[in-house]
Amino acid sequence: MLNKKRFKINKFKRRFGSASIMAIMVLTLLTLSCMSLQKRLIDYGKSEWIDVQSENLLRKSEGAMIITQEKIVEATQRLYDISPYRDDFKNRIESFEYRKQYVSEIESLSDVNMENVKIDVKKDDISEDGSSLYKFWVNVTAYENEYNMKRNLELCVTMKNLRKDRPIKEDNENNIEQGNGSAPNESPDGNVEEQLPEIEPEEDIVENINARDALIFRVVRE
Repeated sequence: MLNKKRFKINKFKRRFGSASIMAIMVLTLLTLSCMSLQKRLIDYGKSEWIDVQSENLLRKSEGAMIITQEKIVEATQRLYDISPYRDDFKNRIESFEYRKQYVSEIESLSDVNMENVKIDVKKDDISEDGSSLYKFWVNVTAYENEYNMKRNLELCVTMKNLRKDRPIKEDNENNIEQGNGSAPNESPDGNVEEQLPEIEPEEDIVENINARDALIFRVVRE
């Protein structure tokens, strides 16, 4: 009788031990699953946050691009204002000193409240592209230091020389009308009137040019 009780107790212990092991295994699996799910949720949250930051960075670079275009318009307008004729425009934009000033006006962000943004004219190079066209490239880069992220946009600028050539002054002597063989400017009573020198007409006034009409912008995304 005693042996039978011991057998039942051992059998119960074995069952209890097996159940305990199974419970521990189930709990372990649940814990691992929860940890894995938690890690995935954290990674998903980080990914979503990075996507948001990336989108914000793109919007920031696009805003900087708009500002850059306005800076180019302003700098080009000043160039037109001080260059009355085509050769003046050409000489200024092709000279090293003025080109340096023109580029510095575009790259300067001192009057713009934007942090971690860089505007850079590639190699300060403004090359003539034929037919009085000038072309140059501008890099606009926005940075996010916390996540070591950056967004880069490229702006291709084509600038036209819309100024007119200087008017050619004709020799006044060639403009004096010749009579029919008689003395010039003969009055009805037969007296010859003195030929007065013809007044040279003033140079044609060149109309004001809106720099926006002279610029073509093409944005290239990263």
